Formats: sequence, C-alpha cells, structure tokens
Amino acid sequence: MKTASLLCTILTSACMTFAGVAHAQTAKPNILFIVSDDTGYGDLGPYGGGEGRGMPTPNIDRLASDGMTFFSFYAQPSCTPGRAAMQTGRIPNRSGMTTVAFQGEGGGLPAAEWTLASILKQGGYQTYFTGKWHLAKPTTRCLTPRAMTR
Repeated sequence: MKTASLLCTILTSACMTFAGVAHAQTAKPNILFIVSDDTGYGDLGPYGGGEGRGMPTPNIDRLASDGMTFFSFYAQPSCTPGRAAMQTGRIPNRSGMTTVAFQGEGGGLPAAEWTLASILKQGGYQTYFTGKWHLAKPTTRCLTPRAMTR
C-alpha cells in the first residue's frame, strides 16, 4: 500500500508543478492524475520494472518520458489517508482522514477543505474523476467527488 501511495504522491507533485506552470503560460498543459492501489515501486517501467520484470508498461513508460517522474516522497499507510493527502496537499491528520473511510461510518473530507480539483478549476481547468473516491460515505456531500466538473 505504501508503494501505491508513493506513486500517487509522485503524480500529485507532478500535477501541482504543472498547475503552477499553467498560470505562467497561455497554453495549459494537460494533467493526468492516475492513482493505483497496490502497485509496487519496481513494478512499472519508469521505476525499474516493466519489461525488465516480464511485464512491459509501454504506455506508462511513454507518459513518464513525456512528463515528470519523482523519486523522493512521503507515503500514507492506507487508501483513505493517501487519497486525502493527494487531494488536499496536506497530511491526513489536518483533514481528519487518518483511517480508512468505511461505508456507513460517517465522516468524510470536510466541506471546507480545498482539493486539487478545486484549485485546478480556479486556474480554468475542467476536471473529471472516475474510480474509487473513498473520502466520504456515498449518501452525503461526496456522492460525486467534490469540485469535479463531471
């Protein structure tokens, strides 16, 4: 799980770097933020895996060669704290998201919390989310991940 958080932290850093660059340029770069649970550090080509481990990752390799890769980061112990850190840019303790958010237990990412999507929207980006949100119970404020365009 730590390796998945590692990959996510790397991608978050790249997105935030690109977001800062986007304000300085007229043509904004596209930002693709991929989160993958249970992916090991050496599983993907850019990090020494891929073809060398018998499972080529040519598309991910191409994304990495055209973009940025990072090798120093902090990781979280499980999915909810990791997603909270990636979406807010803060340690999970600050948003109260320190344990896995199981369905029916209440809680969730505070409504006042800034997210990566809300910042990008202020910069003129359209945002989209698909997959496992895991930051709130589905019957409350985060049924559709907050600040996403669609």
